[in-house]
Amino acid sequence: MKRLVISLTIALISLSASNARAITIAGIDLGNNAIIADTATGSAGSSFLNWDPAYDATGISATQLSNDMTDANAGTYVFSYDAGAYIDMSFSSTGVYNGAGYDLALFFVGSGSQTGNLNLLDIGSSLSFTTPVFTGTQITEIFNDSLGNPVISPIYVSYFDLDVLGLDNQTALNNFRLEIGGASAVPALLAAINTSPGASPVPLPAPLFLFLSGLTGLGLLRRRKKQAL
Repeated sequence: MKRLVISLTIALISLSASNARAITIAGIDLGNNAIIADTATGSAGSSFLNWDPAYDATGISATQLSNDMTDANAGTYVFSYDAGAYIDMSFSSTGVYNGAGYDLALFFVGSGSQTGNLNLLDIGSSLSFTTPVFTGTQITEIFNDSLGNPVISPIYVSYFDLDVLGLDNQTALNNFRLEIGGASAVPALLAAINTSPGASPVPLPAPLFLFLSGLTGLGLLRRRKKQAL
């Protein structure tokens, strides 16, 4: 009975882990542990624009801005021409930790020469976008060129390593600010991805957990009967 319970436990944990889905954006697989920033807590800038071909030139709503920034769809992005425009983002489940290698990935539409800032609110420091890497994916933007043809833009990703801030691996960064408005460059942001989340237990499916509990109880009853004899 003991061996059976142990075997079932291992099988269930493996099954639960296999159900985890990797986050893939613009053709880049970020792994099963990656977590997308899922909350936009605030923003500044009078007019954020987005990917919608029928966009309102006066700007999108805060709800739409949040929706565009918290999904893994490479076709939804936001930008602003207002100098100093920013979006405050956070991870509701777990913060970014200083792990091995890169810890945060920022996806945007445009050219490799675009620059901007990532302001880590928890510690009041800022980093410039690292050298961006083309993902190999291109999308059609909302604007046309001078001949009326749709503009095709590449998607880039910038990676950040929290080692440069001198953080230990026990310090979590839950909140951060993305500065996306400027006079010389207007990064069009797709998403921010946490590639070094804190460890979290894999939950077992409730019915199977109850089944395991029942088997354990039966094992205890058998042991007590043997002791009584």
